[in-house]
Amino acid sequence: MIGKLKAFITLTRPVNVLISIFSVWTGVFITGNSIDSKILVLTGITAAFLIAAANTINDLFDIDIDRINKPGRPLPSGIVSKMEVTIFTGFLFVFALLPNLFLPISALIIILMAGFLSIIYTPFLKNRPFWGNFIVSLVTASGFIYGSSSAGDISSAYFPFFIAF
Repeated sequence: MIGKLKAFITLTRPVNVLISIFSVWTGVFITGNSIDSKILVLTGITAAFLIAAANTINDLFDIDIDRINKPGRPLPSGIVSKMEVTIFTGFLFVFALLPNLFLPISALIIILMAGFLSIIYTPFLKNRPFWGNFIVSLVTASGFIYGSSSAGDISSAYFPFFIAF
């Protein structure tokens, strides 16, 4: 059981999750608005679960490549099954969306866009010149926009968005 739990955590790529949370929180803080701890919690949860879902999708579609290049990863090693990871990914996406019921509609729109792009990235765009890099840059940079939108001032994140993009 501990082995499976560790495998699921590995699939999410915890370092990427932390980077995503801090990017979103930077977007919240740069608004200069008074910081509501509720916004920090909700945006942190969203960022964590969305990037975790995106990372697990990547592993689902890259299983054949990982069997050769990274056979110790959770899927190619057989610690977890494709079905288990598919279900896990679905839960991650749901948990990424739920906190946005308590945030401005603009935040929900941004997360829906980022989630959609994360879903189509690996199977359709990852290996296409320009488009794969464009989508990764867009989704990564959108964390700043998402955070500032959640705190009520989307315009304060334009500069960090363009720098990160």
